[in-house]
Amino acid sequence: MLKHMGACNQKELARALHISPATIAISLKRLERSGLVRRVPDQQDLRSNRIELTQAGVESADFAEKVIDQITERSFKDFSAAEFEQLICLLSRMASNLRVFRDYLQKKEESPCDK
Repeated sequence: MLKHMGACNQKELARALHISPATIAISLKRLERSGLVRRVPDQQDLRSNRIELTQAGVESADFAEKVIDQITERSFKDFSAAEFEQLICLLSRMASNLRVFRDYLQKKEESPCDK
């Protein structure tokens, strides 16, 4: 994600990944310890840091993209264009259904309990 977004702050990254800033903080600490990302001061807001990939992080992201491309290519090897398009439509519907369900669960958690 960082490779495509470029340097960003923790909140922006969490929002792009649809996870909480607290959750991303744990992952960022691990990635930082592994030398894959670094925090640099934000030139517009010196109170804030921007997260960016290190050279090792860029190389790791490039490798991961190649592996994903190979897996995708092999997974859809014998699919016709029509079958592939149908699969995308079905998966999109499933994703939409899951987003609606997620929103329902979030609203249910926010509403006061009935007594």
